Amino acid sequence: MGIDKIFTTSFSQLKKNKVLVAPVLISLILLPLLVLIYLNISGLYGVSTDLIKISSQYDEDQFKNFRDNVTQGGSFTASLLEYLDEGNQSDDKFDKYSEEQGFELEQFIPFINRKNIVLLIIFVIISIVLSFYLSIASYAIVTLNIKNQKLNLSNTVKLTNRFILKFLALKIILFLLIMIPLILGIGILILLYILNIWLGVLITILFVFGYLAYLIYILIKFYFAVPIMFIEEQSVLKSFRYSYQITKNNLLHVLLLFGVMFGLGWAVSGLVSTPKFNILSLLFTSNNAFLFLIILVIGFLLLILESFVLTFINVFYLYSYIDFKDGIKKKQYIVDNSIRKARSKQ
Repeated sequence: MGIDKIFTTSFSQLKKNKVLVAPVLISLILLPLLVLIYLNISGLYGVSTDLIKISSQYDEDQFKNFRDNVTQGGSFTASLLEYLDEGNQSDDKFDKYSEEQGFELEQFIPFINRKNIVLLIIFVIISIVLSFYLSIASYAIVTLNIKNQKLNLSNTVKLTNRFILKFLALKIILFLLIMIPLILGIGILILLYILNIWLGVLITILFVFGYLAYLIYILIKFYFAVPIMFIEEQSVLKSFRYSYQITKNNLLHVLLLFGVMFGLGWAVSGLVSTPKFNILSLLFTSNNAFLFLIILVIGFLLLILESFVLTFINVFYLYSYIDFKDGIKKKQYIVDNSIRKARSKQ
């Protein structure tokens, strides 16, 4: 059960079948488009563009001040701390800066009406439904690839539709397993604080550590519930039960797999998502057609890169279950073989 083997297999499969990125890429493209459509329909596009331009200019000015302080012989550490402090206290200063530039946040008030609120609710629901459906589609197309079935739109849609209710139920159960102890714990802590503050503080510390341990335990024990549901085509409860069983005596290995998944997700957020949002803000502020096209191409390339990394995480996730299951079978075979040999010698 080697992680390097899972990495190699996942990368080779993704390289061989680039169509696997389609659901994630579509999701990453559709969501900004929905935002753009909403801003245009609601009439918020113009005022939002002005706000983004002023915000970008404000950030540039703050960084320019930091750079000037350093180049003029100022302490780098002091200048950096001042720059970071400016960022932490930027709300009031940004309001003042925007007013100096002739922009006031009150310009948004006329757009806060029943029509735009209803539109916002509709677009949020559409975004959630599309994201949910395409996340299932991403697992579905990877499952088709694992089972050596034809990767086409028809097969992907059919398999995705089969798992909608099951995947929703799985997510709801997992959410309840995480949230119910948290809500009950907070309720008990409130009562304890009413009775005795110091007792409340002590129990709060114990509860935080205890809940974190419980959260990690739950996430590890049910780590394979999604792969089992898709690959083995099991029900929700059977997926939870089997995941709980196979992770027994293998918690450290599963914790390592979970850590790799978390690290990959963090890397995507820090190295790809942040530049992507900066590029999107530049699209709003660019007045040059040629520069706009360049930024658009760079933004699309970043979306492709992000879709590949996010799809790789899903491929890694499902293949980690296959590798883990094969490892357990090999261990069981060795144990059974040893027992047979011992019995034959008697």
